[in-house]
Order: sequence, then structure tokens, then C-alpha cells
Amino acid sequence: MDLENSYRVAERISRSSGSSFFRSFQFLKLERRRAMYTLYAFARLADAATDDAPSQPGWNRSLWMDYLDSLLGPEPHSQSIFDSQLPSDLAAIRPALVDVARRYRIPVEMLQALVQGMETDARGDEIPSWSALRQYAFQVASSIGICCTAIWTDGNPIAPEDPLWTSAVDCGIAFQLTNILRDLREDAARGRGYLPTEDLERFGISRSQWLGFFTSRQNLSNAQLDGLSELIAVQIERARGLFARGWQLHRMLDSDSFRMFSLMWHTYRRILAAIERDPNRILQERVRINRAGKLQLAASHCFTPLLLRTASR
Repeated sequence: MDLENSYRVAERISRSSGSSFFRSFQFLKLERRRAMYTLYAFARLADAATDDAPSQPGWNRSLWMDYLDSLLGPEPHSQSIFDSQLPSDLAAIRPALVDVARRYRIPVEMLQALVQGMETDARGDEIPSWSALRQYAFQVASSIGICCTAIWTDGNPIAPEDPLWTSAVDCGIAFQLTNILRDLREDAARGRGYLPTEDLERFGISRSQWLGFFTSRQNLSNAQLDGLSELIAVQIERARGLFARGWQLHRMLDSDSFRMFSLMWHTYRRILAAIERDPNRILQERVRINRAGKLQLAASHCFTPLLLRTASR
């Protein structure tokens, strides 16, 4: 597949995801926007491949790692011998991903970290501790955020020794922790529980009881329900601090990249705020921003005076 068609496939995948991230891409200049389509398409394909694992054959960590290794080979655009064993769209975006990786100096080890995080999803691994949850969130979210900084700065990604590296990492963890709180019911229905086991046990709930509460309506005692409320409050407080530290990333960005980052940050921060107002809501449904809220966020980032007011708050 030629490069232009490859970029078009990446845009199609990004557009069809229905994610709020896609709207934020529109603030970028064309080349950066196409790069974001490609990066996001890769992440979406990896996520989709693990959704039904291990019941479906769409996930094979070794093959995905080989795919990433091949991007750096002497003929990275060529069809690899294992493409037929991977999702067809992954082969289709190869030329675009190679172009983006080279043009913006994408740290491929961050894409490898994403794949390793997806392995956790595919196996349905237990998350034993807050430290383990931070590591998982780094793999599936902060890694992509660090790749984003390379695109937003035209190939000048932040290095681990840069103070803003910590901001990028914390921002990714904040986004992922918000996702985890928002998607508690959906994840539990697939047998996945991302809240740390040590946190659950601290408030008197076992992991099996936690999953059973959603999948088989297993009853929890009043004391356990009270503990569950406290557990959610702990995660919210962690996310608040992570969001505050992650916001510092905006200091390295120029105008269009800042608009995209700010829209993403404020969208996720608003979801967390909705959970803060009614924590029990996440036990019943997926918290979403309504249409009016989405329009308000978009308007606040389209018009510079509103953007500056939003950012200053």
C-alpha cells in the first residue's frame, strides 16, 4: 500500500473509533494531524485485538513486537512475513507508521511498552498494588502520551531527565485512572478488574467479590459498600493530583498542540469531576459528557479568549 493510502486508512480507523480524542486532532496542522491519526490507529488496533483475547486469535504479543521491530529494519515499508497473521489494517498502516516514526523520532520503545501493557489486558492479569497499576497505566497510556509529545514538537520528544517527562507520565496515568473508574462495569463484565487488589482488601473486599458484584450481582455487606465508596474516593484523589501535575506539560507546546492537549485534558478532567459529584453513578452506568458539555468544550478551545480563560482556571 502506498503512503497516502496508508494515511487514509489510519484516518478511517481513528474516525470510526468515535473517541473524543479524534475531535481534538482537528486543532493540529495537517502533518501533525495525520501523524496523530496514525499513532492513534495503532493504539486502537492493539486495544481491539485484546478485547476478546484469549477466546479469539487476534492477539499474539510476539508478532506485534516483531511488527514494531520491523519498522526499524532496512526495508521497513515492505510487507513482512507475519503480516498475514496480524489484523489487515495493521499491515495497511505500516507505511504511515514508518513515516511518522522517522519524521517525528517516535521512541519505538514506547510503542513496545504499549504492546506489553496490552498483554496484561489479554491475559486478564490481576493488578496487585497501586505501584503495579501505575506501571500498567504507564504502558497503555503514558507511553502514547510521550509519543504524542514527539509529534506536538515536530520530532523533539522529551527525555526522561526532563522535568516535563514526569508531567507527561502523570497525565497519562490520570487519563487511564479516569478510564478505569468510568468503565468499571464494562471491564468487570469481561472479567477484568483494574482496581488494585491491595486497595480492595484494605476496604474489606476480595477481587472475586468485586467482579461478582457486577457479573452475578453478588451482594456486598453494608460495611463493604461503605468501603467501596471509600475506595473510589481514594482513586479520585489520586487522579486529582495526577491531573494537576500532568497539566504542566502544556508549557512545552505551541499554539495548535496546546489546543489539542488542553481539550484532551479538560475532557478527561470533566469526566473525573462528574464522577466526583456522584461516585455511585459509576456502579450503575458509564459516565459521559453530554452533548451540551462537548459543544462547550469545543467552543472554549476554538476561540482564543475562551481558551485562555479556560486554561487559566
